[in-house]
Amino acid sequence: MTKKTLKRIEEANINVYYNIKSLKEAYNNDTTDCTIIKAETRGYLMALQQTGFISETERRILFCYITL
Repeated sequence: MTKKTLKRIEEANINVYYNIKSLKEAYNNDTTDCTIIKAETRGYLMALQQTGFISETERRILFCYITL
């Protein structure tokens, strides 16, 4: 499901795809504060959901993807 969601996002808007990738990289970086990245991720994904770009389920999937 995650791969399917990421592929759809990559095809629909490459900038959103790269932003999700950069959030994942920042979260997995040992030198950054994960609390800040989590908050930024929640806000970004909520905005994508509210604009109708992703569904509630996709928002949850992407949050798990970024924070794992």
